[in-house]
Amino acid sequence: MRQRDYFHSKAKKTNLSEDWASYRCYGNRATNAIKRAKAVYNKCLLDNSGNDHKAFWRTMKKILPGGRKTTSPSISIGGTLTSDKSLITDSFNKMMMMMKPLFKCHKGILVDDGTYCGH
Repeated sequence: MRQRDYFHSKAKKTNLSEDWASYRCYGNRATNAIKRAKAVYNKCLLDNSGNDHKAFWRTMKKILPGGRKTTSPSISIGGTLTSDKSLITDSFNKMMMMMKPLFKCHKGILVDDGTYCGH
């Protein structure tokens, strides 16, 4: 990371394409090193949770991005605002079923009867 910072300051001073290329190279290396370290750390957390399912899910909540939402989203269904999850799900499913004829069959796409469409 120090090399990345060094090449960044050098590239800003000289504004040469070679220095910017070096900065990008070391920047990518630093980013990949951080990603690898996070992956190893998260794997260790999961391995340490053992067979305890509560510890596993506690760890998963720490690892996964995003926080818990306290309120459900509200959408308008038939002109009425609702936050009932079952109504929202049913409405979404009905909408997708109405759109089904609009989807065209492309090669390699699974169709309803379990076969693959192969034009």
